[in-house]
Amino acid sequence: MCFKCLWTDKCGCAWIARSDKRNKSIVHHALCRQRRLRTHDETMQVVREMRAMAPTQLKTAQTEHGIFSTVFASEYLLNDIVKDATIDIMHIFLSSGMIPYHLSWLLDICIPDEFSTDAMNAKIKEYNRSRKGHHIPSIHQSAKADRLSAKISITAGEGLSLALASPQIFDASLVKDPNNPHWISWFGLVAVVRFVTRRHFSMPEDAGQVQQLYDDWMRSIEHVPQWKGCLKPKHHLGDHLGDALDEHGPCAQKVDPR
Repeated sequence: MCFKCLWTDKCGCAWIARSDKRNKSIVHHALCRQRRLRTHDETMQVVREMRAMAPTQLKTAQTEHGIFSTVFASEYLLNDIVKDATIDIMHIFLSSGMIPYHLSWLLDICIPDEFSTDAMNAKIKEYNRSRKGHHIPSIHQSAKADRLSAKISITAGEGLSLALASPQIFDASLVKDPNNPHWISWFGLVAVVRFVTRRHFSMPEDAGQVQQLYDDWMRSIEHVPQWKGCLKPKHHLGDHLGDALDEHGPCAQKVDPR
């Protein structure tokens, strides 16, 4: 389910970056196409086939191909349907994205062993008093017992503010050991979000830099055993952040976190 490449979650390569050297040594699933980038012509051929399908058949095809809309202004006006599709960082990272999910998984590990909910929210209140902008609300653990579907109820703007403020909120007064794998992974995610929400970039260096940040973050997740089996297709989409930056410019210009 990816509109940029031929990705499948059935293969062991699904949760490692395309640039990861392990792609050459692992045994790929029989249906894996090793995330080869889609081409415009083959994508439009699938779209034309989907347009002729019955609703039930169409729904199955949408999931299989990662193409969820067959309606475009005109296939002839598009330069390249694959490159014209960009990465929606608001929904990948913020609203119903990685921040609310990973924050939920993080607190599931840290509370109460490292700190209490009250201590964390006291730090958030202290931070709110010292700044202007988005207000970060009190955070409470998800009531869901299933970690896979558990996420913190937080808006995109609040999630962005919390991510950017994490070094100040989750400081030495709360975090016992910042070298624990779950904290390394959380701050790896924060580093990716901080980078992609910048408004100015230097090309082509920064496209490579965001790819490296994504690679480091995905590798860090592997070292948190509590999160094994919890990854979602949105985790893979970050593998195209460098492409999106190169094709469309700063991601932040397409984000309204309100």
